[in-house]
Amino acid sequence: MKPIRRVVSGHDERGRSVIAMDSEIGNLIGDDHEAAGALTLAELWSTAEMPIDNSGARDQARHAGCQARGALIRFVHCHRA
Repeated sequence: MKPIRRVVSGHDERGRSVIAMDSEIGNLIGDDHEAAGALTLAELWSTAEMPIDNSGARDQARHAGCQARGALIRFVHCHRA
């Protein structure tokens, strides 16, 4: 499978749109097709509560899953047999 690229937009100090993050996803679950079966998953974004504060530089895909009052965006790839 090709690497998955994630681009996250944000705002600079003047309120203009900027690219905040641009990288390959490193937290793939099921990258080993034999062990994972038919799926590969990657968390792209997760939050602990709503509404969220996007003012910092914290990578929102780097903490553990969805919280009770939050949200989760996950990439799911189904492999063909």
